[in-house]
Amino acid sequence: HDNVVLQLDVLRDTAAKTEDLVHAAQELATATKSESPNDQMSRQNALNDMGAGDLFLHRLSTSKVEMVQWWMSLALTQLVYDNQQVIESIVDFSVLKDTDSKRVRPSLPDPAYFTAKECLVAALASILRNERAYATDRVRYGCLYIATNIANANHDSHMVMFHHGLVKLSLASVRLGNTNALVSVAVGFLCCLSLNTANMHRLLKLGAMRGVRNVARAQKSELNSASGAVARQALEAYAASRVSAVVRGFLGRCKATEERRARTLRRLARFFVNAVVWKCFLKMAEWREDQIHYRANIKRAGALLFNSTIQAGFKALKLHAAKRRHKWGKGDAALSFLGQSPVSRDRLWEMWKEYMR
Repeated sequence: HDNVVLQLDVLRDTAAKTEDLVHAAQELATATKSESPNDQMSRQNALNDMGAGDLFLHRLSTSKVEMVQWWMSLALTQLVYDNQQVIESIVDFSVLKDTDSKRVRPSLPDPAYFTAKECLVAALASILRNERAYATDRVRYGCLYIATNIANANHDSHMVMFHHGLVKLSLASVRLGNTNALVSVAVGFLCCLSLNTANMHRLLKLGAMRGVRNVARAQKSELNSASGAVARQALEAYAASRVSAVVRGFLGRCKATEERRARTLRRLARFFVNAVVWKCFLKMAEWREDQIHYRANIKRAGALLFNSTIQAGFKALKLHAAKRRHKWGKGDAALSFLGQSPVSRDRLWEMWKEYMR
């Protein structure tokens, strides 16, 4: 205990030398190891409760010495190895929604378990993006090694890694292939993710198949081709199952359509075979013909009636016009007579009154 406290004080010292920091990381990593899994877990929990996780991550993020970053990453790797409690205390699961974890388990870990100053997964993604400082291939190897141990011990953390883009960065390391060791640890990390069926769709969407397929075909132990083959087989099996499910759904819909059509034809056959229904159908056809004939007759009679009415109206109009002409002809004769003989005005007036009676 005294040695652990002394080494933690060295990590807290801002003026500590590189050799002292490396020695402290080595001592603390050794302190967490044990032959017994229970004893090792107890040591990891005790060291994390004393603040070792935050100190390791702080030195890994801020140090400009590659040797210090390397040993801090190894110390963190040993600290999170196969320990759910430590992982839940340094990984922030509150960034996920409830729907993201339904395939893993009913509920996410309690946010109160997160006691670290910064989420470890978010910090690893930031380091791999070179946002804090330039990370060498060896430091990248250590960061991906930490992520692999977390992914092995806690499947709930997979969604957090997808959320922060850590999986996409590991795929970039596989495609670039700067060193065999970096490719090997990245393939191992993807293999751990492929063991969880909830990650398959996301891995295929990110293009993980292309990376692991090339590594698996290489068949080189230094590239971890065995893990690449496992990941490739799992992804191909999932993709094949999805394709077969789509095909089964299409064939099932085709079969259902055929059955529906056959059922409709059977119903129509039963309908026409039934004698009573057939007689009713004949009666309905006869009644429909009678209605059509009746409507045609009514239409023809109406047309004839309309035409005779118009003819009578024209005759009456002709007689009226003749009477009007006769009447106005008498008036014109009277006016002309009045103009010829003013003496006979009285006689003309009498004639007019007699006519108008």
